[in-house]
Amino acid sequence: MTVMNADVLKQRKRINRKLTQAANANASAVLNVVAEELSLMNGVNTATALHRIARHCVKGEAGPDGAAPEAKKEVEAHPAFGALLRTVEQQAEMSLLADHDVAEEILPAQCASIIAWSLACLDVHNDRLMVILATLAQPRLHEFKFYEVTNMLWAYAKLRAVGLAPQLISTIAQRLQQRRPGEYKAHCLSLAVWAFAEAHWPDEALMSSLAEELAKQAESLQPQEICNICWALAGRVQSRAALHETVYCALMQGDVLRRCKAEEFSNFMLAVTAGHLNFPGFFAKVGATAVRLAKSMKPKHIASTLSAVSAVSGRGQSLPDLSSLLDVATEQVFQFQPHELAATAKAAAKLRPDHPGFFKACSTNLVLKLSELSVENLSDLIDAFTHCSDVQASNWAMYWLLNERQRRPDSAAFRRRHGSAAASTAASTGGRNERDASDTESADRGSEESPGRGKCMAPHSPGPGPCDMGLPWKVVSLRPPPGLEPEGFKLTQTYLADSVSFFTL
Repeated sequence: MTVMNADVLKQRKRINRKLTQAANANASAVLNVVAEELSLMNGVNTATALHRIARHCVKGEAGPDGAAPEAKKEVEAHPAFGALLRTVEQQAEMSLLADHDVAEEILPAQCASIIAWSLACLDVHNDRLMVILATLAQPRLHEFKFYEVTNMLWAYAKLRAVGLAPQLISTIAQRLQQRRPGEYKAHCLSLAVWAFAEAHWPDEALMSSLAEELAKQAESLQPQEICNICWALAGRVQSRAALHETVYCALMQGDVLRRCKAEEFSNFMLAVTAGHLNFPGFFAKVGATAVRLAKSMKPKHIASTLSAVSAVSGRGQSLPDLSSLLDVATEQVFQFQPHELAATAKAAAKLRPDHPGFFKACSTNLVLKLSELSVENLSDLIDAFTHCSDVQASNWAMYWLLNERQRRPDSAAFRRRHGSAAASTAASTGGRNERDASDTESADRGSEESPGRGKCMAPHSPGPGPCDMGLPWKVVSLRPPPGLEPEGFKLTQTYLADSVSFFTL
């Protein structure tokens, strides 16, 4: 080794130490180091930087999770991030074109797995780079460690880039098929099951062997591994029966639920809902876990858990009492995002319409977020307050929700959604409509929705005529509580419920 090479090696080690130390703070600190040192960084340095950034941003290091939106926005806004991605692409291309020894100095093949994993966590789509990484890794895949193999597979499935790298995925499938018993940990096997299911990989023999090996470890599987398998079952996976039995065994005979953290538990509940998975006796068993985790749950966890349980209400299953989750939701109500609030209220109206505090707290909070509610959110909240038992909260919420619905330029779309719904029972009875128990949607529906929630500046328009209605709302007084009338409040006519009756405020 020449003196210059020794100096270069020393310099690269210094940069790696600097990146590692910065990673103890946050992703921005890592990017600040990148801004200072990028011109001196080789492929190992850039891969390390990208990996540390992804680790800080990611919600979960495995499974179908990706970067938290807020963290991702902060990273993308940093001027050094774009420069880092461009440098990684240049280094990968140079390494691909160079001979072996030079290529290892520029960007070692194993770094392709780290880079692909990081891009997937950050949800960065760069087809050209993914093709280069696959071409770089495929001939050297036999040198990869077992977790590097499955991390790369997961990355291509997560970014839906399997079609860009058919040779790489085929080589990974061959290596997994030829694995020795116990060579791959259960975590890696569960990632492979999810990735192949996501990619619709048509290798029944491989999936059968993965399912068989996981079945032998059913009672010792970790919560994240169960989540991965459940998300595979929620998609188009082969060997469904064996994988379903593995999860059922882990849930009913193992102690996996007792080992769940809030994020894992809500992720699991979302998968069960999304895949319409049926595990007899399961919902009766989750109550203890939900109660144990209630205080540590964030709004998104509460929303997904309640939505999952409400999705099976009315289907003859024994359901747990989740009042403790609604107690926490009541305390944290101002931390809820609009779609989380709508999903929680919709589920609460099915599971605990008589909860003593949630609907009052919810009605207070939603008034502050009316302009942020999507049409779907408005619909869910109107349904929720139609069925809740708190009349005062319902009157208050319905006044604001109906007025917001009328203000929206998209109110016609709202009416189309409800156009076929049955009208409410006669006003004199104060009766309520029961929604079809099968009409369920998971909490993640709202979170993936394209917002379009800017404040509506359209002037207030009079309510639509009776012929435009037909909405399944109970008839309630829409006068706001004393002292809370909006500025310029005047007597108006608002049509409700039975498409004929109307009230003068």
